[in-house]
Amino acid sequence: MSKCSDLHEFCKQIMLSLCSRRTEVMISYAKVKCNSIELHINMCSSTLEIESRNHKMYHCGPDQRIKGSNKLAPPVFSRWIDKNFSSFQNCVSILKHLQNMISFKSLILYVNLEFMTAQFFKEILTEPALRDFEFLSLDRGKIDAECLDLVMETAHSNRDLHINYTKVPENYHHKNAFKFYVCGYWDSRWVRVEDLFTLKDSFAVSLGRNKLSSSDVNTFLKFWMENDHDMVQRGILDFRTAGVLQTERLFDGILVLQGRRNHLIAYLVAANPTKQRKHQIMGVVLETNRLRLYSWDKNEPIRFEENVYAESWAPEYKVLQALNQQKELEGKLEEIQNLLETSQDQNMVKKKNEIERDLQNVSQELAGYNLVFRDSVYSYE
Repeated sequence: MSKCSDLHEFCKQIMLSLCSRRTEVMISYAKVKCNSIELHINMCSSTLEIESRNHKMYHCGPDQRIKGSNKLAPPVFSRWIDKNFSSFQNCVSILKHLQNMISFKSLILYVNLEFMTAQFFKEILTEPALRDFEFLSLDRGKIDAECLDLVMETAHSNRDLHINYTKVPENYHHKNAFKFYVCGYWDSRWVRVEDLFTLKDSFAVSLGRNKLSSSDVNTFLKFWMENDHDMVQRGILDFRTAGVLQTERLFDGILVLQGRRNHLIAYLVAANPTKQRKHQIMGVVLETNRLRLYSWDKNEPIRFEENVYAESWAPEYKVLQALNQQKELEGKLEEIQNLLETSQDQNMVKKKNEIERDLQNVSQELAGYNLVFRDSVYSYE
């Protein structure tokens, strides 16, 4: 069946359901399928958009026009529309009926904050028909802490939040700010490094203009390395307003190996191997005015684009493990040598000899990798 006929059939079933209440009930049992329902909301008007197999249908107010759409004319929904309702309320009314008839994958909300009142915003966020949204975008305006709290209280591990071109109070804080599956904050000046510690099993986080420093990123990397669970798979930090990234501070106290795949140069760090993590290796990619973070399963091929893969980081992870083992053994050796200065306990002497043998083996392994150490980073010659 062609996409056009799919769309026609979809429209026909919706139209049929409106013939009578009986047919509406019958259609509700059939559960017409579609990809998503979107609600575009601003202070003056709202639009409902239904997508089925890459085709879209719309409902909008009589004063709105959507070019190139298969628009469902408002008279068709006359039984669901109240002329005394606002545009938003009528869209919600239609949505409630469609939710009984349509099986859809996601409910997507786009909210334009320009000229929006706090009262209307609260009406949107507290509307029961919208509570199961999967994606929320807030765009172009201002938002106060009280309204932000309403948003953060909706946080869920299967939900995305994007706040774009919108100023956030600089002293804002909420424990749920990074508990979304994906979150993007255009204005991130309120974000502190401790906020990022709450990330758990998220897919992506994007921070626009922010006040995080190289030392803050260093603190985050160390926290990531020792954490008991996976935190985030993708991260973008904008440093255009935060200052110049300093690699010496960025990687201070961390063993880092430079890795290359295709055209990607990544500074790699390994998670503590005693932690039960799916993603055991993180790559830091430095770009002009921006830093990207990626966490990977060390054994899985690296995906760059659709159907474009590169070899996994397993060889580099093995090198990092050896480097970390060497560092750990050197620390133990120094500790036991200090103890032996005041006591020649034979057990300690035996332990010292064991550590020296292990250290020699690790050093021989690392010598085979032909590594060089420059600017706080290991790399292959």
